[in-house]
Amino acid sequence: MLFRSSFVSGDKNEQGFPLADTKDETVNGYFATANYLDSAIKDFFDYLKETGLYDNSIIVMYGDHYGISDMRSSNLAELLGKNPETWSNYDKAMLQRVPYMIHIPGYTGGGISNTFGGEVDALPTLLHILGVDTSSYIQMGQDLLSPDNKQTVAFRTSGQYVTPQYTSYSGRLYNTQTGEEITNPDETTKKENEAIRNAVATQLSMSDAVQTGDLLRFYTPDGLNPLDSSTISYTKQMDQLKKINKKLKDKSTSLYKQKGNKSTADLFKTPSYKELHPVEPESSSNSTEESSSSQETTAAQE
Repeated sequence: MLFRSSFVSGDKNEQGFPLADTKDETVNGYFATANYLDSAIKDFFDYLKETGLYDNSIIVMYGDHYGISDMRSSNLAELLGKNPETWSNYDKAMLQRVPYMIHIPGYTGGGISNTFGGEVDALPTLLHILGVDTSSYIQMGQDLLSPDNKQTVAFRTSGQYVTPQYTSYSGRLYNTQTGEEITNPDETTKKENEAIRNAVATQLSMSDAVQTGDLLRFYTPDGLNPLDSSTISYTKQMDQLKKINKKLKDKSTSLYKQKGNKSTADLFKTPSYKELHPVEPESSSNSTEESSSSQETTAAQE
């Protein structure tokens, strides 16, 4: 796997992270953006720990979509240990996977779940972790931790889906476990996939109906009281927080109240790449030796 140092324009303090060395500059630069994201997440977690929120918060992290589009995803092949010449629609489908991670303070029984699910399943899963009974409410997704989860993931494009057994993508059918294309499915496989396609089509049609028709405006279940959105402003959060604290007085549990009505913004640190990876200056003799060695190597190659 080849990498080269980044020469991204902008702040010089943010340069230096190694980029992938492929023929696709978009793929190469993607490594730098992923590094920046990783660093930002670390900064966020450090802040939570510094303020004391880390041990009192359920933290959910997930990706919203794939990073590299289908039209250039084959340029990732060599970096993933695959052959660009045999890169298939199955490989493209597998790149649709996004992370979904949950941190629960004090919980020690965690692990990696291989359950198949979509982002529509994120909310039901989190609500059940919180102990919220959702049996009386309409939800599109399923609890990923439930043994009753059907593990059928519908893609936005009609006829495309993934299950533990089958992957259907761009008109081709694959064995999800092996990645082998199923070119001549038997009758059982045909019937199973017809049932999956019908289920996926139903999911998408229901979702589209709710969204395009704004049907949730007719949904008024008990226990869900409407909020006055005019009282909520993300640009005036500090003012809103102060009003809430004033109203609740000693009953307020906000971090602002716990810190003596002081902001914790100064506890959030965002060191640059150069600050995280300082390079100590080498001695002049070492520099001379390296320069000489470099010249000798060049001469030998010539």
